[in-house]
Amino acid sequence: MPSVIPVGKRLAVFYDAPGGDSTSHMGRDIGLAWLELPLTPPRE
Repeated sequence: MPSVIPVGKRLAVFYDAPGGDSTSHMGRDIGLAWLELPLTPPRE
């Protein structure tokens, strides 16, 4: 399950990631993604 933490004008999203290009359920890493605030829906 991802965790979301606001950091300044961005959201940090921490999640369970396989690392690299692996699809294995073993040897997991912690992934990190950044989202700019404010969040806006994608345009069509």
